[in-house]
Amino acid sequence: MKLFNLDSPLMRFLSRMTDILWLNILVLIFFVPPGAVYYLFASHIVAEGASYMPTTGTMFLMYALILIAAIPIGAAFTGMHYVLLKMARDEEGYITKDFFKSFKLNFRQASIIWTIALLVIVLLVIDYRSLSLTEHPTFLFAAITVAVIFMYCTLLYVFPVLSHFENTIKGTVKNSFFMSILALPKTVLMAILTAIPVAIMYFVERFEVMVWLIPLTMLFWFSLPAYFCAKLYDKTFKRFEPETAQTNDDFSWSVNAEEEASEADNSDDKTDSPEVETEGEGDKENSSEA
Repeated sequence: MKLFNLDSPLMRFLSRMTDILWLNILVLIFFVPPGAVYYLFASHIVAEGASYMPTTGTMFLMYALILIAAIPIGAAFTGMHYVLLKMARDEEGYITKDFFKSFKLNFRQASIIWTIALLVIVLLVIDYRSLSLTEHPTFLFAAITVAVIFMYCTLLYVFPVLSHFENTIKGTVKNSFFMSILALPKTVLMAILTAIPVAIMYFVERFEVMVWLIPLTMLFWFSLPAYFCAKLYDKTFKRFEPETAQTNDDFSWSVNAEEEASEADNSDDKTDSPEVETEGEGDKENSSEA
C-alpha cells in the first residue's frame, strides 16, 4: 500500500515525530544530574523526619550543586534548536551527530548565558516572595513582572540565535532581545507554545484527568514546541542572513557584518526598527570563538 511507502505523508510524519522524540530525550539526559542532586538532598531531608529543618547552609549547598549540575542544559537547548531549525528547513542530517556538534561548539557561550539566566531567575523569585510577604507598592510587582516577560521573550530567541549566528555573548543576548520585539506576534505565539506542556501538567495534576498525558508530555516537552517555534523564527532569521549563504557543511551559517551594515544603511529610510547587530564571518565550526 502507498500509505506505508517510505515517501508517503504518513511515514514522513512518523519519521519526523521520531526524530523530535529522540531529540527531546537527548535534552532530557542533561536534566538528570540536577534532578539526581535534588533527589539525594530531598531523600535525606525526608529520612530525618518531619521535625527536621535543614539549615541555611544545607539549602545553599543543595541549590549551588543543582545550579552547577544544570549548567550544560544551556548547550543542550542550543544543540536542540540547531537541529530543529535544520528540520524546519528540511535540511536535517544525523540528529545525534548534529546535536552534539552544536553542543560542543557553543558550550562555553551557552553555559555562561544559561548560568546568568538561572541566577537572574533565582533573584526574581526571591524578590517576588519577599514582596508577597510585605506591603509594597503595586508598581514594584508590575516592574518585576515586566522584567520577567522581557527576560522570557529574550530566552525564547537566545539559544536559537546562538546556534545559528556567530557573535559575542553580549551581541547574542542583544540581538535576541531585539528579535523578540521585531517579531512580537511570533514571539507571543512562541511563548504560548512553550507554555502548553506546563499548562497540561498543571491541569492534569490539579483535576486528575487524562493522566496518560503526563508521560506523553514529558516525551515531547521541549522539542515539539521548539520545533513549531523554529517554523516561526525561521523567516525572522532569514532577514539577517547573507543573500548568498554558503551551505557546504553543517556549520556554514553566519552573518557578514559588512553586508548587514550596508543593508541597514540602505533601509534606514524604510524602517525605524532597532538594528540587530551581527558579528563574525565564516562558519562557526572553524571559528576559535564558541
